[in-house]
Amino acid sequence: CWTDCSAYTQRPTGTAYGIQAGQNFASGSLLFGYQVDFTRGAGLDEKVNYDGTSYAASSKFDYAFSLRGKVGLLVNDTALSLTYGPAWGKFESSLYESGSTNTLDGRVPGYVYGISVEHAFQKNLILSADFSSYTFRDVKEYWYDPTINSQFSRYQNSVDTARIALNYKF
Repeated sequence: CWTDCSAYTQRPTGTAYGIQAGQNFASGSLLFGYQVDFTRGAGLDEKVNYDGTSYAASSKFDYAFSLRGKVGLLVNDTALSLTYGPAWGKFESSLYESGSTNTLDGRVPGYVYGISVEHAFQKNLILSADFSSYTFRDVKEYWYDPTINSQFSRYQNSVDTARIALNYKF
């Protein structure tokens, strides 16, 4: 978004892939653990041109890395857990307005939270489904536009992911 940040919210959509590793600890029916994951955007981008105006916006999600703590419940071979932790992401966003283009291409810190269900259907194979929401720090960029004497844009990057994973338990 730019001057009026309530005017438009752009969230990339598409497919992503990644890798994760972690460890779970059980204490009775309670589950504790941690996980590290890397998610790569594969076609997570969006472009919007505003009809009848001189505005165009585009955003591309490149990747996110996170380290999460996990707490949950165990019921037989199934675990339901909540996750939370710091995240780092890389986005490329640009705004074209009245002949000027402002582009932000960088890594930003943030956090991630989510919920997951894991089921061990064999001794060493675990199928999991996860919904996570990544929220990254707002970045304000200023540039000069002679037609209005100044301008700024505010990038609010976030990504929601739903993923299915097959994990191997060592």
